[in-house]
This record gives sequence, structure tokens and C-alpha cells, in this order.
Amino acid sequence: MASRATHILRGVKALYPRMDKTYKWSDEQNKSVPCDPKAVGAEFSLSFAMSDEETQNLWAAMRQAYTAERKDDWPKKFNKPFEEDDDGNPMHKAATEGAYNGEPSRPPSHVDAKRTPLPDGFMLSSGSTINLQVSLHPYYIKKQDKAGVKLRPRAVQVLKYAPLPIRDPFEEEEGFTIEGGDGGAFAVEATPEPAAATAAEDDWEEDVPVKEPKKIVKKSAAPKEEKESVAAVIDEWDD
Repeated sequence: MASRATHILRGVKALYPRMDKTYKWSDEQNKSVPCDPKAVGAEFSLSFAMSDEETQNLWAAMRQAYTAERKDDWPKKFNKPFEEDDDGNPMHKAATEGAYNGEPSRPPSHVDAKRTPLPDGFMLSSGSTINLQVSLHPYYIKKQDKAGVKLRPRAVQVLKYAPLPIRDPFEEEEGFTIEGGDGGAFAVEATPEPAAATAAEDDWEEDVPVKEPKKIVKKSAAPKEEKESVAAVIDEWDD
């Protein structure tokens, strides 16, 4: 069988990426949640917004892949599947199942702009600018009379990383800032130099009788031989 057709989308904006691990939709929580790769509905996925030029390039690649693998009982054409994001830009989705034939799928690879591999579990953020390689999988569901080309994410090159937002319920106010150093538990204050004693303080200190501190008799430490024997017993247990 010929190798699977692939396509690289350049400079697209990642939307709702879930690529660090497998996720599935939870009706109970009304959101996607992490899950085992073999769970029903588990997948790696992301949506992406693209320019008109990239949209045309992807559409041409999808049509070409469909024509190349189309079977006799498949429709000759399929409808353009793209949607629009909140800004009116063309948008589409790529997803790959968490497992095939009972074996976990390989997560999409991630590299930085200089092609340096990013660590396992790297969490791509929504709004990041990326290059995205997808594989093209034509299909036809006869019962639904639905044809198309599924995209599966294969590799991501992060060109511009959008930091993950820090969520909190507050509004900005005047007061302590970690950069300002205006006090609080995180402020570091200089230790003042001790002031020189005045003559009056010297006289006062001489008039105050100083009690002799009580001597505390410390128990003698265990003999060295005993300590060594305990350590030897522990070592034997470990062995």
C-alpha cells in the first residue's frame, strides 16, 4: 500500500489543543477530561484557524487525497468541511484516536522553531502559532451517505508560544506586588546594624546582676561500636 498522504499547514493558530495526553468528552463535567488512551472516545486533538491561502492549500490536498483513494461506490465529490472561528477565520480540526488495535497511539511530536524536540508532556497552548503536519484519511460512511477526509495530527512546530493564562477571580488593585517589594511575606528586609552602646547603657548593664546559667548534663552518646552494629543490621535488612 502506498504511504499515507500528508500535508503541512504553516503559520496556523492552535485552538483548544489537547495534545499532551489523551482526552475524552465528559457529559458529567461538560468538558474534555484526561483519560486512558484505550478508553472509548480517547483522542489527541486540536482545532486550528488559518489564512485563506492555507485554507485553499489544505482543500486542494484533501481533494487530491480523496480522488486518489476513492472507491467506485464513493461519491465523486464531498462538501468543504471548514467552519469559522470567532474572528471569521477559516477553522478546522485534526484528531487521532488514543489507541489502535488495543495499542496506544504515538502522541504527535513537538519541536520548537529551531527543530529542537520539546519534552514529553509538553502542553501546547491555545493561541500559539504553529506549523502542523497532518495525515489525510479519505472515508465514506454509506449509512450516513457522508464522505470526506479526516485529518490526523502528526507533528507540531511551535513558532510562537502563547503563555497559558493564570485564572483568578480578582481585579487589579493598589497594594503589594512581587516586583515592588513593599512588604508582605515575600519582602526581604535588610538587617539593621547593631547600634553602639552608650555610656549610660554600659553603666546600666554593669548594675544588673547576671545569673550564672544552669549547667545541663547531656547524656553520653551511644558507643561507636553500638551505632555501627545498628547500621550493620539495617544494611542486612536492606540486602
